[in-house]
Amino acid sequence: MIERLKDYFPTKIYCFANEIEEISVEDFSQGKYKEGYSTSFDEVISHLLDSEFDAGVVFTDGYSSINSENEDRFRQNRKRLFTVYFGQDGISSDLDKLSEQTLTIKED
Repeated sequence: MIERLKDYFPTKIYCFANEIEEISVEDFSQGKYKEGYSTSFDEVISHLLDSEFDAGVVFTDGYSSINSENEDRFRQNRKRLFTVYFGQDGISSDLDKLSEQTLTIKED
């Protein structure tokens, strides 16, 4: 999916697992990225807000939260956010309130 998307628009990919770091599209599409837990969506939202990008897509299992200060900052900034969940139908998170659209990719 990522390989196909990169042909439609220029992008950078960042992983978040205890810290945010840029990775290549090739590594991401092959599943070569750090995994972890306890990374706050606050870090992800702050990273997007502090970047030159107009929009972001977050791929996640949904297990995190955002504080109200970052929610307010995001809404005032007018950047665009889309969220892709990996798991079963019914996944939701604090990102839903900020996302234009959400999508769930069901795990087998």
